[in-house]
This record gives sequence, C-alpha cells and structure tokens, in this order.
Amino acid sequence: VVSLFQSFQVNLEASSLEDACDKMNRSLMIAPYLLAFIGNARYLNCQDTETQDIRMISWEISHDTSRVGLPGRYFRNIADYLQRIGTFPFILDAPESALAISIGMTWLDTRVKFIGDSAIVELRLPSTQPTTDEEILFMFLYLGRLNYSQITCEPLLPINLVKENRLSAMLYGLKRPMWFLNGDGSLVKLPANLGLKLELERAMTGLRYLGLSSAINQELLNGVLRNGSPSNRLGRLLDPVDNISVYDMENALVETKMLVWLVGNKS
Repeated sequence: VVSLFQSFQVNLEASSLEDACDKMNRSLMIAPYLLAFIGNARYLNCQDTETQDIRMISWEISHDTSRVGLPGRYFRNIADYLQRIGTFPFILDAPESALAISIGMTWLDTRVKFIGDSAIVELRLPSTQPTTDEEILFMFLYLGRLNYSQITCEPLLPINLVKENRLSAMLYGLKRPMWFLNGDGSLVKLPANLGLKLELERAMTGLRYLGLSSAINQELLNGVLRNGSPSNRLGRLLDPVDNISVYDMENALVETKMLVWLVGNKS
C-alpha cells in the first residue's frame, strides 16, 4: 500500500521566523490527534500488522531515529532548530546547499524549510489518504486547529505526553485514551473519541476566525466519522479473510476507493 511509504504534506508560509517556530511546535502537538483519526498504513505485504499506521514506525526502524519523528523537546527558537539539524552528518560537495541538504535529511513529524526568503512549516506525519477530497478536508482541519492554538495562545502539551499520544495513535487510532488540554490549560486523559470531538470544535473555531468554515465538506466529514479511518475500513473487509491474497487486497482497496483501475491497465 502506497501509504506505507508516502505522507500527504501540508506546507504553510510563516509570517516570521518566530511564527515558523511557533507553528512547528504547535503542529508537533496537534499531529497525533490527526493521525489517530486518519491512520492508513495497516497492512504490509498482505499481512495485518494490527496497528493503525505503521509508516512512521517503519521509518524509525530503518532510519537514524534522531532525525525521524518527534524531537525530545520543543524548539526554543529557530536558531535552536537550525543548530539541531546542523549537527547531523551528511554528504556535501556544495557548501551553498548545506542548509537545504541538512533540512531535507531531517524527517521530523513537522519541520521548517526555506524557499527563497520564506520560512515554510511542513506537516509530515499523516499517511496519504484514499482520495484527494479527504486530504483537502484534513488539511483544513489541521489549519483550523493550528490557528485556534495560536490565537488562543494555547499552552503546549508536555512533549512526553505528545510522545505517548503519537504512539497510541499509530498503534490504536481512536481505540485508546489520549492526553488533551482543557480550556483552562489543565491536562486531562480522555477516551480518544470524546477528545476528538473537542479537537474538531477547536478546529472549526480556528477556521471561523480565518473565514474558512464553509470550506469544510460536512458530508464527507460525517462519512469519515461514521466509517472510521482508512485502516479501519480496510480491516472490516479483510478481517474475515484467513489468508489475505493479493486479489483480496486489491478488491478491498477498490471497494474503499484506495485503488482505482485505469481502463486497460488492470493485468
């Protein structure tokens, strides 16, 4: 499944270097909530890994873990971030490209990169989704949730709890409790489904402030809430199958709109 190897990435231009660091830190906190909702990397070689999303777990096994996933703490400022990525060894034969190469070989859940004079915040954690419409929907929800966090000056969830949320999202999706922030900034551990409702309300509030609440495809969102993550959708079709064949997998992918045959291209 392509979701084992690819993410859908959201890129936002920051208004300043300070804003870029703030958006990155808040995105690190928010990303596990999104992943719990939309996990899409459960099967490997037609074998059920019994996880919601194994993509980043695979990356962490196969790559230098200091470059992948979640940092050990939030970044104090952009200089702190650049100092971190500058410590990694890399192959370099063009000194003028050192920064771009070093950032390009840093695979954090969220990172800052530079295009011209712009600082770009890139969300990288979620796996690619079955349809473009779903990716657009989740992009807007992320944008709204991030905006809510910034305009309310929301405190950051302690990074150790973000790490716990992230692992829970990858392994269990919405089936296990996760850590959330109450409106007063206090910590609370809630059933993930209840916490998700709170997160969606905050995302919609953030979109209203941006004048983008009408951008949400409510019918599609209701369908996702009703049918579950792509991993869950596949699981409902494949769980009854004892030994999943390529044919079984193809049929399940087609039925869940994760695979579309082009006319004349099916072998």
